[in-house]
Amino acid sequence: MAPTANWKRRMIVMKADSFRSTSPGRKQLLITLAGAAGMAVAAIGGDVVKTNLFALTLEQLMALEIAAVTATRVATPVVELPADVTTLSRARFAPYTRNIIDALAPVPGIKLNSRQDDHLFLSGMEIRGFTANDTSGNNALILLDGIPQHRLSFGGAYAGGLPFDAVSNLELVKGPLGSLYGRGALAGALQLFTDPGTRDWRMSGGGLFEGTTETYRGALNVSGPVPGTASGTFSLFANQKTEGGWQPRTDSEKQDVYLHVRQPVTDDDTVSITVGAMDGSENVVSPVLIDKSGHRLPGIARDANLAVPGQNSLDLEESRLSASWAHAFDDTLQSTLAIAYWRGDTYWRTGRPDDGPAKGTVVNRPVSNRDWNEDSFLGQGELQKRTEWTEWLTAVFTAGGSAERLTWENTTQRIRGPNNSFAEGMPLDLGSSSAPTPAPSTWVYEAPTSRNTDETDYGAFLRAEFDLMKRVVLHGGIRYDTYERSQKNLTSGQESTVSDNAVSPMAGLLWRTFRSGDDQVNTYVNWGRGFSPVFRGVTSTEILELNPETSESIEAGVKTVAWSQRLEATLAAYRIERQDLVALDPTTRVYRNSGMWCVKGIEAGITLRPLREVELYGNYTYRQPDDSEDQANPAFAGNDIAFVPRTLAKAGIGWSPVESVRTDFAGRYVGASYADMANTIRLPAYVVLDASVSYRWRNLRISVFGRNLLDKEYFADEFQGVVNGAAFEGTPRTFGVAVEASL
Repeated sequence: MAPTANWKRRMIVMKADSFRSTSPGRKQLLITLAGAAGMAVAAIGGDVVKTNLFALTLEQLMALEIAAVTATRVATPVVELPADVTTLSRARFAPYTRNIIDALAPVPGIKLNSRQDDHLFLSGMEIRGFTANDTSGNNALILLDGIPQHRLSFGGAYAGGLPFDAVSNLELVKGPLGSLYGRGALAGALQLFTDPGTRDWRMSGGGLFEGTTETYRGALNVSGPVPGTASGTFSLFANQKTEGGWQPRTDSEKQDVYLHVRQPVTDDDTVSITVGAMDGSENVVSPVLIDKSGHRLPGIARDANLAVPGQNSLDLEESRLSASWAHAFDDTLQSTLAIAYWRGDTYWRTGRPDDGPAKGTVVNRPVSNRDWNEDSFLGQGELQKRTEWTEWLTAVFTAGGSAERLTWENTTQRIRGPNNSFAEGMPLDLGSSSAPTPAPSTWVYEAPTSRNTDETDYGAFLRAEFDLMKRVVLHGGIRYDTYERSQKNLTSGQESTVSDNAVSPMAGLLWRTFRSGDDQVNTYVNWGRGFSPVFRGVTSTEILELNPETSESIEAGVKTVAWSQRLEATLAAYRIERQDLVALDPTTRVYRNSGMWCVKGIEAGITLRPLREVELYGNYTYRQPDDSEDQANPAFAGNDIAFVPRTLAKAGIGWSPVESVRTDFAGRYVGASYADMANTIRLPAYVVLDASVSYRWRNLRISVFGRNLLDKEYFADEFQGVVNGAAFEGTPRTFGVAVEASL
């Protein structure tokens, strides 16, 4: 076998008698490290070990050993990484999983802030107390096949607009990753890998129907060899989804197509190409008004939508093209080059309810028509060298860099009331909880304003990993980024430019504390920094000189695999800060670097397989989300961060009484939190219970599922723009059926 093939095959190893590389306590209902993790290698040109995951038994799924790459850029068994890493394969997604955020529900230390079930404009996830702040962008970087997903409008990708059916597996790393990936990775990084296909012709498809939400979804996949080639593969996915919504005027639709082609050119060179397009639209729900105890105001129905009809809709089109080239100089030296282009066109009519000036009325915030056209051009490369000085000392060195240019054409037409910047108070029918459509004469349409924004970002990093005496692994790295943003008002011709730079270091240590056969205990500690530039305008031209928000984290943990690999457990303690936090000064009405968040927490998880047919998991999270410094609002200092509960707990059981039947039960407890930074509105704790039963006959699987079986009323997200409090309702009890088939 060629040296290149040897090196590539070491990047991912699947063993039928071991799953010790899985991340202890970090799995979905049945160990989620199984399945199509080949894309973790395809992204950097490695060979893919492929099998028919659809037909695998529970025992076989648990036996697969997989390497992860996101945490270090070096393919490493998850249990050997000095960080909290979760890998999830599509084979272990619950039948009712409908988007990327949904798939992360069982992960410890994460609270999902999805405003609607499967809509485009998802607000994302809260990781270790860091939320997608309304004023300063995202908290976690999302990558697609190794390509960072950035926007100028909100900083990060719309999670609901990313591919889902085309994704074969994902990796989530908690903690700042600025040393590897640059901006946006304040609290972690989530990498999605699309399926590269196989040399065998295959076709699979599926459909889903869910009542209450009136959801219909269908997906089709075709994969096989690239015609006329000896080893090329491709995978083509198409998806169509429509949803009526369980609240009035919340219908949505989405369709996307993704193609992944992987073509070995020589024994030492592999090219991968990904092409995708998505088109979607939705009517976005508005939050309901709540009282100080976190309950809906009297007379407002659970399914209320107080949005002004026709003034809270979103149309989104996205297209992506990326290509990577991996070259192996020899058995120890590998290089990867990648280029990518992304375009997103957004048309957003926005208007949400604000404070009720009188009982039975609702005032609407200023509404606007926004037309955004965004483009991103990115190039990146890396060189990786493996060195074995002695049997007791080996090292891996990785160096690389990236260059990115983003543009944003922003046209906004504001709409206001005739006498002030707000619409007049409109009567609210508390019986139907709907706001009437205002008469056209009550709106004043201002002249559209247009501005163009350009941003460039250049970064370079260096990372080293040393394995000492097969006992201790040391990690260290640093990255330097420099960026610039310019903005031009097309009406006035005025321009404004700001620039800055950031240095992001990291260090980590893993100690193989105990090993006896397959049983092992690993102890680790890490420290790192992340950053995210924040650009806010004083006017439609001038950009404020703001420091980038930064994060700094220290974490220590223990990972354990024992009892003939039937028991996995983990314990992690961390302290993470979000510094130079940007907020709106209520006195000057200007954004400023105003303070710091500090979150301290403990996460514990366990996975137990007492019998071949049964698996149980559970995890518990406790943290202290402290708004430790707030110069813009000094009275908030010391309060809890809004919508960050102190306690999270998740548990589940999977049971396969016979090979063809599987039952899953999963529960999530979310502790009480506050809906405002002043900590005057307290949202109650809640429990959500989901379940499914699946039957497989040959290559056909039928699943019946129920979500929120207790029909618990809860709030999935808060809305900080309302003084008196408002929040987005979570989905009520729903039932559905999902069908999957493969040829």
